[in-house]
This record gives sequence, structure tokens and C-alpha cells, in this order.
Amino acid sequence: MRSLFILIILFFTFVASAQKGRKLYQQEDVIIFDADTTTTIKIKVDEVVNKKDVATPNSVEVNTEVKIEDKRTNHKVDKSADTIVRKAVYNVALILPFSSDAGWGSMAAGIKEMSENGVKKWTIPKETKISVDFYNGVRMAISNLHDAKVKISLRVFDDKKNEDVTKDILKDSTLKTMDVIIGPAHTQNAKLVADFCKENNIYNFSPLSTSKYVTIANPYHFKLAPTLDMHLKAMVDYFVEKYKFGSVLVMCRATDEERSYAATIFDYVAMLNKSKPKNEQLFCDTLVTGSESSKKSLSTMYTGNHNIILVPSFNEAFINLAMDKVSGNLDKVDLFGFPSWTEYDNVNCISMNHAEPILTKVSYGDTSNAEVKVFNKNFREAHGYNPEENSYLGYDVMMFTVDVLQRFGLNIKENFDKIDYQGLTTHFKFVPVKYSKFETGSDIDMYENNQLNFLRFQNFELMPLKNK
Repeated sequence: MRSLFILIILFFTFVASAQKGRKLYQQEDVIIFDADTTTTIKIKVDEVVNKKDVATPNSVEVNTEVKIEDKRTNHKVDKSADTIVRKAVYNVALILPFSSDAGWGSMAAGIKEMSENGVKKWTIPKETKISVDFYNGVRMAISNLHDAKVKISLRVFDDKKNEDVTKDILKDSTLKTMDVIIGPAHTQNAKLVADFCKENNIYNFSPLSTSKYVTIANPYHFKLAPTLDMHLKAMVDYFVEKYKFGSVLVMCRATDEERSYAATIFDYVAMLNKSKPKNEQLFCDTLVTGSESSKKSLSTMYTGNHNIILVPSFNEAFINLAMDKVSGNLDKVDLFGFPSWTEYDNVNCISMNHAEPILTKVSYGDTSNAEVKVFNKNFREAHGYNPEENSYLGYDVMMFTVDVLQRFGLNIKENFDKIDYQGLTTHFKFVPVKYSKFETGSDIDMYENNQLNFLRFQNFELMPLKNK
């Protein structure tokens, strides 16, 4: 009898866990739609759209029910004395690869397996997870907009990580009425949307694509997620701010991609040295695996009291090799790497812990921060799981969007240099950049965010560096 009682308790405990797991990705909690129809549904922020009640609409309009305090809101568009163009309601679209067909099918299979075998094993596509996390962060922001002085009409689209689907979305006549389009995530789709926004004078906030070749001469493109080139430049800036001068060493493989990153570092160091006296100029050199330079001893390359080694690589075996080379030299070296290092299965955590690399991330939820703790609690209660990096990013991007529309209306590009927005976990500040080689036209390609979080991997976890 006692065994039966224990089994019953375990059964109900497991069912509760399974339901909580289902809440993580259930379609009823996340508004995602196909692009093959033009149906629009108006809902309140806190309402839930159930798929069985909706015939595959392609978008949803979310009315934040914000009261407009500006007396000019009776007019569709108004030009104030300071020439800022303002609207009563700003139209915002969010385009992400929810990949709903594949995603929810995999989720159902995962839930079934978990229910039958007691194994928590989901096969949600990575892009679906990123999109769901990001959108749930957006929803958290929307729930906080009741005190805002602007009104946002939000429409959400699923591009399914597919160019043809994205083209179909852009054919929707309502897209030309958008003031801001957030997304997409993948480079080819991002190019389509960037071109569309440039042609129709629509602001394009890109929070996930890091490609630097998305658009040309486009003052409406704001890259919220810094390119990898910007990550590398920020690493050098961090070093200069901390030490002023020393040696910058690049460890890379003999591939075109990694050599191009090394060239970016060299060019940036050369630019910085132009404004420095000779006794404070940075020394820059490389160790290239597969070449003669790889035979050099790392210690022979130290030329000053302070040194940083940048490893612009995504190759897990090479990352492990670089960390092993640096281990034992922490008093002389700061090792910098890309943000994805902690996500790899084959990167040696022991070596990483010994090398203590510094990684850069766009968003980072510091749980020692009181506001982050409150957000985590509210997010967990609303969505049934702990927020991750893209949840924080979605929240900050939506709050940032509302902030710049409230401050600058439709004159965001004219005021880009006044933007300095510190979100919950993400900082937005923009510089004009040019990555293309064209000779005529605009002297910029886009505005790029140059703010990053610096984190050291220490004691098997990422710790924020407070001095940056």
C-alpha cells in the first residue's frame, strides 16, 4: 500500500513537471503565424490566442492600451516645433524564424517521450527556441508599457527561416505602413527586409543577425547586435582603456575567415596608433596555426607589461589548443574569445577554467542585480521557465524601441548620436559604419551598436567584469 501511495505521488509530480515543460513552448502561449493569409487579429496584451480558434493568420496586432498624454494624438502625424515627426500610433512588426510547423511537431514528440519514459528530451529547432525566448521577452516588455506616452501596434510574423516565406510576408500591403520592423535573424532574410525598409523609409532594428554585409548605404538600418568585427574592436578598446598600451596577439587558423578577422584587428590597432605617441603605441602580431609562426613560443612574443590574446575562431579543437597555450600565463595575458564558446559541446571546460577567457555578449542577465532578479521571477511566473539571453534581449529591444519612438518619433536616424539606452541587460549606443567598398552614395552603410558586456569564465561560470 505504501509503495502504491509513493507511486501515485511520483506520478502526479511527474505530470506537473511535464505540464510545466509543455508551458515552455506551447503554441497557445506564443503567437506565431504562417504567411499564407492576410488575416489580422486584434487582441489585448494579456489575452491568449489559441490555434484551434484561428485559421492560420499571418500576423497579430497587439494593442498595448497605453493612454496617450500628448495633445497632438488626435492627428495621424504631427510635426512639432523641434521638427520631430510624431504619430498617435506607431506600427511595429516583428519577423522571426519561429518555424512553427517543425517546432511544435518536435515539441509534441518530445513531450510524449518525456511522458512515457520520464526523460526530459525535446528536439525544438534552435531557431524556434531563440524566437520563442526573444518573443516572450517582448511580451514582458509589452506588459510594462502602460505608463508609456506612445501607443504601439505590434504585428508578429514567422519567416520560417525561408527566403520565399519572407518575400511573401513583404508582399503584405500592411508592411509598408510599418514604422519599425524588428528582425529577421538569418542573413539572407535580413537582406530582403533591409532592402525593403530602405526602399520604403522604414526603420529596421536588427537584434540577431551579426552579418556586416546585410545592406549598403541604408540610414534606416540599425544593427542592434554588433558584428563580430565590432566584438573584436571592443576587445581592443577594453585593453586600451585598462592598460593604455602593450601587445595585442592574434591566434588564428590559416583560413580566409579567421585571417580576415586578424586583418580587422590589425587595421583597427593601426588606426588607434595614429593618435598615440610612439611610447604608447600598441604592438600587434599573430600566431597562425599551420604556418611558420605557429612554431614561435608564446612567451617570446610578449613585448610589454600587458598583453591580450584574441582568438577569433569557432573551431572547437583550435579553441582548446589556444586555451592550453595560455594556461599558466594568466599573470601576463588576458585571453579574449567569441561569445559562443560556452555553447559548444566539445570545448574543454577544464581548459577554459584554467585559461579564464574573457567573452563578449550583447545581453547578460547579472543575477546579482536586483532588477534582474525581479524580472527573472516575473518571467518564470508568466512563462514557466527561466529567462535566457534572448529573453533579456527581446525585452530590452522592445523597451528600447518604445524609448526611441517616444523621444525622437520618426526622426531616429537624425538623432542616432543622442541614443545611449541602458536596458535591463543590454546597452544600445550607435556609431555610423561602412563595410561595403562602393565609392558613391552615402558614406555609411548602417548604424551599429558598439556596446557589449564583458564576462570572464571563472570557477566554471561567467562572471561580469565590473571595471568595464
